[in-house]
Amino acid sequence: MKADLLREFLLSADIEALLPHPDRARVANPNRGLTLIDTFFLTSTIALCIVEDSHGEIFSLPLIQDGGKIRRAVAGDGATQALLTIGDFEPASRFSLKLWRSEPLAGERALGVDQTEESIIIGELAIAKWFSRINPSANSSLPRIEALEKAKFSSMPSPWLALEWREPETDNSMLVAYVSQYEQNTRDGWEWAVEELENYLDGKNTLDSSTEFAAEIAGLISTMHAAFHSSSHRPADQSDVEVWLHEFSATLDLALRSTPGEVGQRLGVSESRIRSWIAGIEITNPPELTLIHGDLHVGQILRSDTGAYSIIDFDGNPVDHNSSTLSLEPLAKDLAGMLQSLDHVGRVVAKRKGGQFSEEISLWIHQAQEKLQNSYTFALAKGDEDPFAHRDLLLLFQLQQEFREFLYAQSHLPQWMYVPDAALPALIERI
Repeated sequence: MKADLLREFLLSADIEALLPHPDRARVANPNRGLTLIDTFFLTSTIALCIVEDSHGEIFSLPLIQDGGKIRRAVAGDGATQALLTIGDFEPASRFSLKLWRSEPLAGERALGVDQTEESIIIGELAIAKWFSRINPSANSSLPRIEALEKAKFSSMPSPWLALEWREPETDNSMLVAYVSQYEQNTRDGWEWAVEELENYLDGKNTLDSSTEFAAEIAGLISTMHAAFHSSSHRPADQSDVEVWLHEFSATLDLALRSTPGEVGQRLGVSESRIRSWIAGIEITNPPELTLIHGDLHVGQILRSDTGAYSIIDFDGNPVDHNSSTLSLEPLAKDLAGMLQSLDHVGRVVAKRKGGQFSEEISLWIHQAQEKLQNSYTFALAKGDEDPFAHRDLLLLFQLQQEFREFLYAQSHLPQWMYVPDAALPALIERI
């Protein structure tokens, strides 16, 4: 496959047909056609293409020549396993490789869970994520992973390699593919945490035993935060507070504009109460800032058959539309995300149970959240103020997380819309 053939194909290509998942939040672009900016050939028939659409958005696409057609490479085509055998780059290439470990593997299969990007398992030993959108958010995972590696944080999949591309205008390196160890015989929290609650409701486990995991993962999060803090931290000031308040309002505005139907109407009913609350809070003595996970929820916590936990996906929030994706943040953002995901587990199970067990589910949510808060030890151990003590700031981030859940449902997973719709009232009661 030659670059000229790619250019000819891309001239009339539709970007939505070449992305791994549709993005309903993208503005419909009537102008088909993509401009080829750069190319790296993984094999003679597979190329990683950097392209630009007529709106100026830049994308990374693994494309394959399949007979007389060009299409996106999928699991089984060999594009992902070819990442493990990348050789030398041309001196002028804007592509580069960060290598921790590599070995040839055969066999590809799709991960098969809901994601905003595409992950493919290679030979049951490694897993690769392709980053379609070339932006700072995708690149934010590497500083986090490198900080955890430096601190010898072991409760995450070990990195194998990262393929980057340097943007011509800024010369900034952007992540286009990342490969790490595949954690076999594990399930994420949208399976095992949901199962914990269902076992409690079915009488198989007690309330205390079914929420004990929250204390365990609090210790894991504490260790991760300690590793992040050892890499980089700084005091916060009032200008940071102003950024948080601005981003809160901007996320609320976007959620109000984007959330359709009766769900959007219910969100609109709460608007005045939310805005009145945010206008009246004072965040004094803001907490210290450091690297954070950026999209922490139970789905990012894997649990093995032996009960061991590990943390995955350090790419940041998929619907964070702010520009500060690489900045230092308060730890409360991570904690707010995890607290709300425990609530979301309850909403998922409530839907499965057809509205039954509402009191028991509320009790389970409360106890799981309480155990998480009581067992988080990082800040207390090093003598800092407990991030849970910044109640208004924590609540601000919890509310903002729900706004982002509305946006995520609208742009990526419509069937998720019931979750923030059910979770938000419990937060509104607290303001």
